[in-house]
Amino acid sequence: MLQVNFKSIYNNTLDFWNLIDAYNPDVIGTESWLSEEISKAKVFMAAYTTCRRHRHTRGGGVFVCVKNCFTCTELWVDEVYEMIAVEVKGRGPKITWEIVGIYRAPNKDKRLFEKLADRTGCMGRTTKRSIFGGDLNLPYADWNGRAEKRRVTQVFLSRLVWENGYTQVVNSPTRGDALLDIYLVRPKSAFTSCSNVQGISDHCGVLLEVEWGENCREHQVERLVPAYHKTNVTGLQSFLRGKFASWASNGSSVEEIWKCFKEIVFESIGHFVPHKILRKSPYPEYYNKEVKRLNVKVRRVYNKRKSRQRYQVELKRLSKELLAAKKKKLHRRHFCGQYYEMKAAAGLSSTSM
Repeated sequence: MLQVNFKSIYNNTLDFWNLIDAYNPDVIGTESWLSEEISKAKVFMAAYTTCRRHRHTRGGGVFVCVKNCFTCTELWVDEVYEMIAVEVKGRGPKITWEIVGIYRAPNKDKRLFEKLADRTGCMGRTTKRSIFGGDLNLPYADWNGRAEKRRVTQVFLSRLVWENGYTQVVNSPTRGDALLDIYLVRPKSAFTSCSNVQGISDHCGVLLEVEWGENCREHQVERLVPAYHKTNVTGLQSFLRGKFASWASNGSSVEEIWKCFKEIVFESIGHFVPHKILRKSPYPEYYNKEVKRLNVKVRRVYNKRKSRQRYQVELKRLSKELLAAKKKKLHRRHFCGQYYEMKAAAGLSSTSM
């Protein structure tokens, strides 16, 4: 995937095509400076499916181009902020990626991140594969998630990135000494490499490589999550009442009042909402529901085997059934992996011919 800040792709069409010839990316996207009057045929190659979102004034605008060999559909286009999302089918039959192109002007408010988190947040979809690419104009953002940085912008970024399982993978400045153009990738295990390349404007281009295939499974890790059902409601109410007077008397604009309110809410969550650690699953990744269910049954019968003779017979039966289920799952996993390796090799050989 390649993102380049063009500052008028229409005036740099030949340079744009040269970049495509040089790097042959599967996906392209970033700021375009295009308008609705300029047709796709004047700028974009026919080998790509193109989705666009315009600013309707000079500058700005984003686009996402996907090679025609991938199935691509437009998911949503934001009406307020310069964001567009497309769904791309990966190389495996069940692999889909959400690709989001985004541009945030320096004078735009920070609620863009809140809206983006709501649109693409996990909320029960933590395994969804997703990539954000674009210029956020945040040279001082802390992408390492240090807790002491409690500015409103940092709070929104933490919710967007860390609470939804994303990783920021661009480590080098993209304009002078500032890191403006970023990639957020989920899952991190899909990430292969990221490097800066020669750009067209005063921004560097950023080339991202990810594993489109099925072996980019997200490995489970221990993580801290809030337990809202155990909230100290009385303490929370007292805390909010105490903060109400200072919050209501401060702020000369709606934006300042909103920022102050957000800070109070996040502070109250830290004080009165307990958190718990979700432990890593003890089962291997290839265990499905059937294998896990049989594993639990075997453990229960094993614990009761000394009390009665019939449990020993039941233990032998369930153990054989569990072993057969494991072999079946491993067998299917092994041959699926071989199939996709052969398919990828056949694709490479046909391309070289």
